[in-house]
Amino acid sequence: MDAFGRRPVSLAMIVLSLLLGLGSCASSSAEVFIALRCCLSATGSALYLSSFLIVMELSSPSTRSAFGSMFVSFWALGIILLSGIAYLVRSWRHLQAALVLPYSVLLVSYWVLPESPRWLLLKGRHDDAEAILTKIAAVNRRQLPPRHVFRAALMRIAQQSTADGRRELGGRGTKRGLEAGQQVAAGIRYILSPYSTTALACRMMILFVLWFSVSFIYYGVSLNATNISADPYLYMFLGGMCEIPAYLLLWLLVARAGRRPSLSGLYLLCAIFISANAALMFTTPDVPMATKISLSLVAKMGIAAAFNLIYLYTAELFTTKQRSLAVGHNSICSRIGSSISPYVNDLLVVQECVLHVKVDEGSENGG
Repeated sequence: MDAFGRRPVSLAMIVLSLLLGLGSCASSSAEVFIALRCCLSATGSALYLSSFLIVMELSSPSTRSAFGSMFVSFWALGIILLSGIAYLVRSWRHLQAALVLPYSVLLVSYWVLPESPRWLLLKGRHDDAEAILTKIAAVNRRQLPPRHVFRAALMRIAQQSTADGRRELGGRGTKRGLEAGQQVAAGIRYILSPYSTTALACRMMILFVLWFSVSFIYYGVSLNATNISADPYLYMFLGGMCEIPAYLLLWLLVARAGRRPSLSGLYLLCAIFISANAALMFTTPDVPMATKISLSLVAKMGIAAAFNLIYLYTAELFTTKQRSLAVGHNSICSRIGSSISPYVNDLLVVQECVLHVKVDEGSENGG
């Protein structure tokens, strides 16, 4: 992504996702289907990450929270549509086709998706960056400064980015002027640049925990329909509906309280409602369905907003050169959490069944 740019990666992932999705529709065995779906998940994550970085790097610091909320609102819209499509299309082959065909619409991105101006400046492509910013100003009906002033500002940004890059490479210049062994060492230093200082390493360790936990909880709550005995299609639909106001309210919350207090408050909100729901489910077997669903959905609103905020927070904590690496490394931790959460849900189902059996036995013995 840093070598080829955000836009080429996004376009490549769109094409690969479309091909892998069509291949999964024609799978001849479960093994082939699982393999293709794993690859499709990887390309989908890369597409989301590259698109998110373009949005963040096209936005000013004052508008990132607003555009970040609008960006992720389409994720919630996708969840709503997914529940409806899955309810109407029961054949798994037809369902896979229905879910992958929207990727064909994204092919229009070739003509409308811009490259990140910050990445272009980092690579010394000043003319391309100027052309994109000029087009953005024209669309927004804004007047750019005189060209010599504008170019001077772009040059200052580019020089600062170049100086930061050289410091990350230990002052040895770019990879192009290095020998093979030095290129490998420079590449390793680049990959590890988010950990280049003690402060950055500590920051990454904290973010690892935050990303793991937010993904673990988000997917655990999202896939919790079995535990609360709810209809999975309805539960998924309501979950998507709850996420839209959560993202819009996050925009206002961040503007008033800031990033870190908002993130802490959202984690606390989610913990309170999940704990309340768990306490009711394990102590009172006959909890009304509406109560369990309501508590779960409020918890999902909190953790969904926290998930969006942790993306935004991480992107702002690192420079353009480190941003994709930092978000990518933390995204790996989040995927570990999302992979574990379904198994934890299954264990909770077994534990709840055992609890109900013991309650029934106790009632029979008491009778």
